[in-house]
Amino acid sequence: MMNKTITPVISVILLIMLTIAVSATAWYWVNGLQANLEASSSQGIESTTQMGNIQYSIVSLTCNKSENITIQLRNNGLSDISATEIFLVKLLDNSGVELDSTIQSLSTALGTSGISSIGSISFDADTVFPAIMNGTRYQIKTDVNGIVQSEYCTVSI
Repeated sequence: MMNKTITPVISVILLIMLTIAVSATAWYWVNGLQANLEASSSQGIESTTQMGNIQYSIVSLTCNKSENITIQLRNNGLSDISATEIFLVKLLDNSGVELDSTIQSLSTALGTSGISSIGSISFDADTVFPAIMNGTRYQIKTDVNGIVQSEYCTVSI
């Protein structure tokens, strides 16, 4: 009688080859998945770090028509705010309508290398915002690379 079955030796060899093929396929899949996860997580860490770098608040605001508009900023971020950051200041009336604005780099506004903890920015009120009137309340809105803060002040002589 002739038996047409696979011998035990051949069946063990086939099982080992199948195990190697499945293991290799799983290894390539996991390796590709890990590379994608590493790339996406490093991008998330970079954007979170950049967001943490630029955080500030307005500590005080003085509006004096005959002298300057002085804005004192506090750096709440994890590192210094660079002097190369763009600094936008908008003058709005009480209803939120933009009356005037100025844009410059922080190095121009501060005359220093940046803001490590607290920095004051002064503008010549008559030159930068000639439309302001004595006794009027205005909203001053600051924007450093998309981070916006605002305060109100009443113009004095």
